[in-house]
Amino acid sequence: MPESGRLSDRANALIDLAEGLVGQSVPTQLAELRERLSQPLNVVVTGTVSAGKSTLVNALLGRAIAPTAGTENTEVVARIRAGARDEAEMVLPIPAAEVAELDVSVRGADALLDEITLVDTPGFGGLADHERRSADTAREMERAGALILVVAGKELERELDTVWEFQRSDPGVNSAANTIGVRTQADLIRPAPGEDVWHAAERAARDLRRGYGGAVATVLPLAGLVAQTVSCDALEDHTVEDLRVLAQGDPEELRRALMATEWFLDPQRELGVSHEARTELNRLLHRKGIELAVTLLREADEPISAGGLRERLRVRSGFTELERAVGDIASRAEAIKTRAVINELKKLSVGPLTGVPKEKLSALRHAVEQMEVSDPTLHDLRIVETLAAIDAGRVRLPETLDSEARRFARGGSVTERLCLASTAATEARAAIERSSRRWSRFAAASGGALPTHLRDELARLMTTACSLMALELP
Repeated sequence: MPESGRLSDRANALIDLAEGLVGQSVPTQLAELRERLSQPLNVVVTGTVSAGKSTLVNALLGRAIAPTAGTENTEVVARIRAGARDEAEMVLPIPAAEVAELDVSVRGADALLDEITLVDTPGFGGLADHERRSADTAREMERAGALILVVAGKELERELDTVWEFQRSDPGVNSAANTIGVRTQADLIRPAPGEDVWHAAERAARDLRRGYGGAVATVLPLAGLVAQTVSCDALEDHTVEDLRVLAQGDPEELRRALMATEWFLDPQRELGVSHEARTELNRLLHRKGIELAVTLLREADEPISAGGLRERLRVRSGFTELERAVGDIASRAEAIKTRAVINELKKLSVGPLTGVPKEKLSALRHAVEQMEVSDPTLHDLRIVETLAAIDAGRVRLPETLDSEARRFARGGSVTERLCLASTAATEARAAIERSSRRWSRFAAASGGALPTHLRDELARLMTTACSLMALELP
C-alpha cells in the first residue's frame, strides 16, 4: 500500500519529537516503541486445543510446517517468520528445563510474512500440561498485535472471553480492526433438513459473529483440512483422478461408504478405487472433504480439470475468504503498530513526567492528536470497527453503501477505494464528491432499522474519509 511507508515515517517522526520533548525521562520506552514499529506485526493464532489452529497456519503458509492431527499437537509456541532459509530453532527458558518456544524461519515465504509474524500457540483447554500451555498462550496474547481466534464450537464462552482479554489488554489499540474469528471444521457442521452443509457453516459463523457483539471484524467458516491440502498443493493430479472415479460410481453406494471413515476405508468395499488410494484421500481431505470434491465434480456443467477442482476447493473450503481477511490484517499492520505507538505517546503526554514541563507535554499531546485525526490509514481502522458493530446486528446496509464502506476499510489508493479505472485527479475528485453526498444523504435519512448511532457514526467516518482522500490528490 502506498500509504504505509509514509505512515511509518510519520510514526518515527512522532517518536523523534517525543525524544526531543520528554526523552530524558522515558528513553527505554521510546526505544521499545521504535523497535515495535520496525518489526513485523505479531499475529497470534489461538483457540481451544485440537480446534485446527496449526492446520489453519499451514494453509496460510502454503506448506505443512506445523504438526497436525486430531489430538493435541502444538506443545509449545511456534513463531513463524520470513527468513533466508528454512530452519527451526528451539528457544530455551532459564532455567532450561523445557522448550519454551520454537522459532521457525521460512525461506521464500509468501509476501504475507513480510508484514506479519504468525504465532501458533498451544491454545487453552485439553489434558496435557494444561497450566503451562495456557500460560504460554496468555504470554503470547499480551505480545499480540492481532488475533486470529480459531473456534471449533466446543468452548464458546471461553473463546469469547479470549477476545475480551485480548482487547482489554491494550484498550484503544486492540479492537475488531485487528481481531478475526475462524469457525473451523465447517464441513463437519450438521445442516438442518434440506440445508446445504456450507450454508449451515455460514449460518454458524454469522451466529458467532453476532455473539461477539462487534468485537471481531468477521467470523469465517473454514474446512481446515481441505484448505491445507489445496493450499499446500498436496492434491496431485492422480489423486484428482481417483476422486473422478468415485464421482462416476454409484452415488448411493458412495454416500453410504462416506457415512463413517471405517466404512469408506473398508478393504472389502468395492468403490472402483483401491484401499491405498482411499486411505490417501482420507488423509488429505477426510470423508467430508471427499464428499465435497465429488459433489463439485458431479455438479459441473462440463468436465473440471485437476487445477479447476483445486481452485473450486479453495473457494468452497473458505480458504479464499480467510486468505483475504488475513491479508487485510497484513495490509493494516503499519496502521495497527502506529496506533499502538500513538496510544503509548498519548499516555506519556498526560504526564506527569519528572523534569518535563507541562508545555512540552502539551506539545506532544497536540502532535499525537493531529496525527490521529489526519491520517487516512488510521481512520480506516475506525471504519472497520463500526462495520463490525453493524455486522453484529441483523440489519444490513444497502448493498451499494456496504460495498463502498468495505472498500474504504480495506485501504489502498484513492482509485482502488473509489473503483476508478482512471487515475486522473479530476475524475477522482468528482467521485469523492459523489461519495460524500451519498453518505450525507444516508445520515440525513430518517427511520430505517439500523440503529441511529451506528448510522450517524458510519456516515461521519465515511464523509471524513472522503475529505482525507481529497487532500491526497494533486
